[in-house]
Amino acid sequence: MKYSIHSARQSLPADATRVHLVRPVSAKKLTEWMQKRSLKEITLSANCFKRLNPKAKTFAEGKGIVLRVESSRGRPLELKKNQIREIASLFRDEVSLREIEKKTGIPKSTAHYLVKYAGRKKMRERGGIVYLK
Repeated sequence: MKYSIHSARQSLPADATRVHLVRPVSAKKLTEWMQKRSLKEITLSANCFKRLNPKAKTFAEGKGIVLRVESSRGRPLELKKNQIREIASLFRDEVSLREIEKKTGIPKSTAHYLVKYAGRKKMRERGGIVYLK
């Protein structure tokens, strides 16, 4: 999984290997993160990459961390993975969207959106944004 980091003060989970930076961080903060984790990839927007400190870029590249510019738009889902799977399986079983709404309690427009655009790339989990692969 890839975790989204919004500020340098935000903590990073111990099992994180992939991170998406919303705001640029300093080389000092990257050093702190590398002491406890083995980061392999950092993705960020083009604007964030442009504003990233050159020392942070050279430090990351020296440690073998891949810096990749990536654009991911849209608001993350606030549903649990098992709810999304349940909606998809009910739809595959030819249950109508209104019936799915009654069974799951999720609005039919949300269910329709999930079925139509099942290839979501990010969702909320444990108070943060998690990028799905």
